[in-house]
Amino acid sequence: DPRVEHAGAALLATLAVGAFFAFGSPRTDRPYHRHDAFHYYLASKYSHALGYKRLYVCAAVAVAEARGPDSLRGHTLRDLDRNAAAPASDALRRGDECRAAFGDEWPRFREDVRWFRSDCDDAYWDEILNDHGYNPPPTWSLVGGMVTRPTTASATTLTRLAWLDPALLVGVFLCIAWGFGATAACVAVIVWGCQEAGSFTWLYGTLLRQDWLFAVALGVAALRRRRWALAGVALTTAALLRAFPAVFLLGPAAVFARDA
Repeated sequence: DPRVEHAGAALLATLAVGAFFAFGSPRTDRPYHRHDAFHYYLASKYSHALGYKRLYVCAAVAVAEARGPDSLRGHTLRDLDRNAAAPASDALRRGDECRAAFGDEWPRFREDVRWFRSDCDDAYWDEILNDHGYNPPPTWSLVGGMVTRPTTASATTLTRLAWLDPALLVGVFLCIAWGFGATAACVAVIVWGCQEAGSFTWLYGTLLRQDWLFAVALGVAALRRRRWALAGVALTTAALLRAFPAVFLLGPAAVFARDA
């Protein structure tokens, strides 16, 4: 009976959403992801000054100015030029380089870093500065910067920005429903809610980490609806935001090659 099928799919999808959020008790103490936000918020907001190599060094310099040079003693950070751990105090040698890169925006960056540092204990802060840097392509920085530049780092700001990804995920499932029907959308929700690779604790409270997924879902649904221009724009956007979604263009390319 189709009614039983649809009701069952809706029930399982609802349970999958509950499973994703650990049925009301997710394993986190904040509505935003500090580790992820440090990279994506700061590096997109100040991409012109930080590039891909200065995030940790300039953050350490900002902390030293706010808390004194002794605050770096005993701490390490990842030297992104060598991809190796180094004493955080070594960053002080590049203080002039950081200040010159930021110019008049240095006080604003220093204040943002000061807030992140105050929101982390020593162990968590060391974990952040020993990660592997910021990796989205410049096109993502363009989009992310439009969202982050008008704001100031705070718990309220990051909490509000963290709502963008859930909204994009809702859009993903609406696109699937538009292109393939409600049952297919429910199956997609079940797969999303019950898989571990992108579990809640991995990407909760992040900033625009689901934008490429929304663009892919829109592109594939548009192909199904034979909206070729929209599909091309959506899939190309996904590839520009994160290079690997270009793989999704192989399917249409294979069909085109066969027809040609």
